Amino acid sequence: MNIIKHIGTAIIVALSALPASYSVAQPGELPKEIFLGATEWCPYSCGDVDTTLNPPHKPGIVTEYLRYILAKYGVAVNVEILPWSRAVSEAEGGLLDGLLTAVHEEVETLSLTDVPTMSYQSCFYVLNTNRWQYQGTDSLAGMHLGAIAGYGYGREIDPYLAEHAQREDIVTQISGQNGKERLPMMLYGHRIDAYLADRHVEAWRLTSSGSQADTHSAGCIAEEPFYVAFNPQKKWTKDIIGLLNQEFADPENQAHLKEIIRRYM
Repeated sequence: MNIIKHIGTAIIVALSALPASYSVAQPGELPKEIFLGATEWCPYSCGDVDTTLNPPHKPGIVTEYLRYILAKYGVAVNVEILPWSRAVSEAEGGLLDGLLTAVHEEVETLSLTDVPTMSYQSCFYVLNTNRWQYQGTDSLAGMHLGAIAGYGYGREIDPYLAEHAQREDIVTQISGQNGKERLPMMLYGHRIDAYLADRHVEAWRLTSSGSQADTHSAGCIAEEPFYVAFNPQKKWTKDIIGLLNQEFADPENQAHLKEIIRRYM
């Protein structure tokens, strides 16, 4: 799968900008457990409760990977699945320790790891009868786009979404639960012309639900890395970020991540 090939590239790019060494935390400086917010974003984060889109024993690639790493230091990882805007708000307000997956454009006050866990790629999905193709933001003229409020879809498209946030006739941004299922329904009902989704999340939605693909990708923006984020007010944040930077860069851990990915993809 392409996702396996691209994870190595994303990490190598991030590592090239890092200092030669990290200040690694000692286990005694770390909490016994952490509570991270996430949205249901299978296959990356799926939650621990079995649902139609989350088969048994599959909490998500990033959840499994982070638990694998921090278990070595006696740290339990709890992931709370919430609407994304609420997850960000609770992490920034200190009700949660951080976020399982985040990009810089989504959070203003949280501290992110320097080394990414994985990468994602946002694509535009339209009805099979629609021949429109994305060719840069200028090609969005005349298109009514659907997206989930607060998501960082990528540096190429996020400014466009922000610019038209108050224009529901141009961009409809939904909040609350089940956004990934609601956007296709809005497309089928002709309330929007296209919606944004990560290509692996969309593939997972279709496969897990057994749905027939009445949509197709009309183009994607560049792939981008995502990170684990922590509230900087937690006294151990600097230590755990230093530790994760080292662990995420370890070739043996990267090999284990690829094994996890193969179970999902």
